[in-house]
Amino acid sequence: MLKLTNISKSFCSGHTQLPILNNLSLSVAKGEMLAVMGRSGSGKTTLMNIAGLLDHPDSGEFEINGRSITHMPDNELSQVRNESIGFVFQSFHLMPRLCAWENVAIPLLYRGISEQEQKRRSLAMLAKVGLAERAEHKPNALSGGQRQRVAIARALVGEPSLILADEPTGALDPQVAQEIMELFLTLNREERITLVIITHDPRVAAQCHRTLYMQSGKLSTEPRV
Repeated sequence: MLKLTNISKSFCSGHTQLPILNNLSLSVAKGEMLAVMGRSGSGKTTLMNIAGLLDHPDSGEFEINGRSITHMPDNELSQVRNESIGFVFQSFHLMPRLCAWENVAIPLLYRGISEQEQKRRSLAMLAKVGLAERAEHKPNALSGGQRQRVAIARALVGEPSLILADEPTGALDPQVAQEIMELFLTLNREERITLVIITHDPRVAAQCHRTLYMQSGKLSTEPRV
């Protein structure tokens, strides 16, 4: 359902081009739960930004759900991103002035859905992640684990085919991190949600179906020694 072929990306540093991704290829099957590991600065977040249509590669081919989007204009890419991809970040990225259900509803704002329907769907998704009783609470009244559950509900509310999670347990203590992983595992098993999880934590990676390692701008099945 996700296919990247010969993706390259570099950034300018002064007069120098710094290569980040080097003819990288990746295929993720529907219903798969994939971990991507690597050292800081290895290009994991760049990979996620490109896979999530937040950034453009310098070269290469991209397909999602069997549809080529390599040459798609930005307005169409935004629509594909909103409809097909959900994001979960280490730092949650919740709006502090909005309560939990309003944060969850954000992806629905761009679809012309009525506020009543936004709230209905958001409350249902908060119930699914175990936070029904916190729907009216703002982020500062929630624990770290609860904030991440709100972020997961926000990622899921638009019924995307792919969830991209960048260090989703990195800001949480081990017990809460495992609770979040168990939620991901349940969603993957029961809802067939496809997940790509960027992580430094081998305990997180060990619970995924497959682990790839970012090194030298490419993905490998074996870590660098």
